[in-house]
Amino acid sequence: MIRMKEKILSKRGFTLTELMVSIIFIVVIIGTATYAWYVSNVSFGSTKKVSEAYSQARSLESMIHSAASTSASLLFREEQLTGYSHFYFDDGVYKVILYGNESIMTPVTMEFDAIDEVKYQVIDRGRKCELTYKIESSDEEGPFYIQGGIILNNIEPDNFRQSHHGYTTLPQVLNFEVPEP
Repeated sequence: MIRMKEKILSKRGFTLTELMVSIIFIVVIIGTATYAWYVSNVSFGSTKKVSEAYSQARSLESMIHSAASTSASLLFREEQLTGYSHFYFDDGVYKVILYGNESIMTPVTMEFDAIDEVKYQVIDRGRKCELTYKIESSDEEGPFYIQGGIILNNIEPDNFRQSHHGYTTLPQVLNFEVPEP
């Protein structure tokens, strides 16, 4: 019994210094984990915005390529033309209205709210025209863009020049004629 009493009395608890060091160590670990979580959330939020903008720009680029490669007529006008698919800004949102052939009467409408500006230019390449574009977006760190071009195989340069006579700058609405079935 005496041995047991001595054994119980010989077991000491933690000192105040040991407890304080342990608490500081735990606070540092929790603080580091909290900071890492916060930084990853901020990074995810900004990456998500940029990713969404690039995704919308790539989708718009694909639609421009698809419309330009199948259309027999490309018209830049101040308004939307009947029988044409439309690419334009409306209240700060870039909109695309795509019509199918004559058997598809309901258009597909898409809105791209992450796109800030779209610039078009048609370059006469002799026997063919080239439609160049620049799709711009921006975030807190500044602007970024996608640019490219497509040869308009179905559009004759003479016809394009005649239909756009008098325009020194291209109007806002890009109209692609709906392809024949």
